[in-house]
Amino acid sequence: MFNVDDLYDKIEAILKTEKSIQFRKRSAVNGKFLQYIPSNANRDDWNDNRCHYEFWERTNFIKIEFHSETDFPKYRELRHLINNNSKFDNLEKNIYRSYNIFEVTYTTIDKINNLDEMAKDAANKMLSFVKEYGPEFQKLIDQAKGVQPQEPKTEISTTKESSPMTDKFVESCKDLLEKNHNIILHGAPGTGKTYLAKEIAKAMNAEYEMVQFHQSYDYTDFVEGLRPVKKEGSTDIVFELKDGVFKQFCQKALRDEKNDYVFIIDEINRGEMSKIFGELFFSIDPGYRGKEGKIRTQYANLQDGANEFDNALGIADKNFGHFFVPENVYIIGTMNDIDRSVESMDFAMRRRFAFKEIKASDRDRLAMLDKLGSFAKEAEIRMTHLNKAIEKIPGLSSAYHIGPAYFLKLNNYKGDFDKGDFEQLWTNHIEGLLREYLRGMDKVEEKVQSLKAAFDSKE
Repeated sequence: MFNVDDLYDKIEAILKTEKSIQFRKRSAVNGKFLQYIPSNANRDDWNDNRCHYEFWERTNFIKIEFHSETDFPKYRELRHLINNNSKFDNLEKNIYRSYNIFEVTYTTIDKINNLDEMAKDAANKMLSFVKEYGPEFQKLIDQAKGVQPQEPKTEISTTKESSPMTDKFVESCKDLLEKNHNIILHGAPGTGKTYLAKEIAKAMNAEYEMVQFHQSYDYTDFVEGLRPVKKEGSTDIVFELKDGVFKQFCQKALRDEKNDYVFIIDEINRGEMSKIFGELFFSIDPGYRGKEGKIRTQYANLQDGANEFDNALGIADKNFGHFFVPENVYIIGTMNDIDRSVESMDFAMRRRFAFKEIKASDRDRLAMLDKLGSFAKEAEIRMTHLNKAIEKIPGLSSAYHIGPAYFLKLNNYKGDFDKGDFEQLWTNHIEGLLREYLRGMDKVEEKVQSLKAAFDSKE
């Protein structure tokens, strides 16, 4: 006999550098199992009660399987598609009606005396299952949901793997977030701040959600408020108390304390902070995460029963309507330094975030240009010359740089770089932004021409 926890630990050690799947240990009445899903999966479809893979160690055997459960909204359609797909003919298929589970078994693993060899064998077969059958499962999941397959988009060249420097940069940002709970990625336009925020969440194996702030966004959208709803069986409109997107997100995190949750706020400085956060200024403070940072929300007097946060606090008889930000919730904000509304960000809010500047000239950001293939170097040269010319204009600085994401728009065109695609990039995407920078200055046309000359320089 062997300790199954030791087996799982050894599998985890083998797979810790593997980025194609993420996994977590689970227990059930009839044994322990390792649940895993593709790292890039849509969590609405792949999770512990919909579609997922499992690695089971049971009394008499070990096996790897794909599960589709009835919580998946198109369970029957998916089961039918899998049953009728010839790619899965050599896999064992079972329907457990008592559990409402449709199971596709990949392979069994022989129990052997050497635990290290067993872990290695299991890890290799888990990866083989994902790589061989995963894309087909995903295609059938989309088909069951009625999602039309997208035609592959032709890009200028194939995308390179992330460089070690890029991975290192993501890890440093992840470390900053884990230490501070709240960070803001700020810098020049087009530096990939929003994309980076998502990569940080993925590096944490966290579930994440993103919203974008704007001037009409308020407490009702973010925390809670009265919303118009149509009464069932009637044309009458009534107002009901509804939870906002951040409160709903925190409820999910509260139910799943063993995993991390990242809430991404794009363009965080475009919203009116005090109007959106209200009394949550206190709760989002890293020093008051969890129950210690409990508050009663603005609409607490309308709640006649305990909510999930009240239950967690042990409040069952009066003073309902509590809220706190669970300790496993992290917040990433993004903003452009040159947005005119940046000065309106409350200093109390600034104090609650760590700030990380993302520069267009950072080596890891320049790695984004690798997607342009053999023309990546030319794009980098043009961008570098242009940004140096921008800094020479009085009143402008590195905050006004043009980031590499702008140059990736070349993928929207035909890839005929020698026949004017860079010219289209300038005309359709860059010139207008630069003219906005220069608005109100003297000799605008002269400055635009000097910037264009810098952009055209290839050496």
